[in-house]
Amino acid sequence: MKKSMKKYFIMQIVIGFVLAFFVLGILYGGESKRHQDAVWIIALMGSFVYALLNAVIHLFNFSYVKSQNKLLAFVLPIIVWTIFLNFALYLLAISYGLSASDWSLLIIFIEPIVYNLLLLRLFTKS
Repeated sequence: MKKSMKKYFIMQIVIGFVLAFFVLGILYGGESKRHQDAVWIIALMGSFVYALLNAVIHLFNFSYVKSQNKLLAFVLPIIVWTIFLNFALYLLAISYGLSASDWSLLIIFIEPIVYNLLLLRLFTKS
């Protein structure tokens, strides 16, 4: 079975976009009952930005096909997403009046880390 990096890349972008759209929509939708259309438009724009950032970071995965360098292809994106996750945790820790939905934002930072760990295992299995 030939593993296609392009297939996994496209799946990651689509799953990340949908996940970010619903997490952001639910997160901001609970705050405003009167402006539901604006909330979903903001969630759509935020998920586009997230998908673009996700695509740029995961372009490193394609370097594994040519150079077989695990560190550059899989570990570097994990480090980048971990930095974003730490920053999000810091912002959640210093803010007051947190609701449970605020913590759901962490899902969109944890998902790409798990994705890269799965790719690392899948492509480097002996």
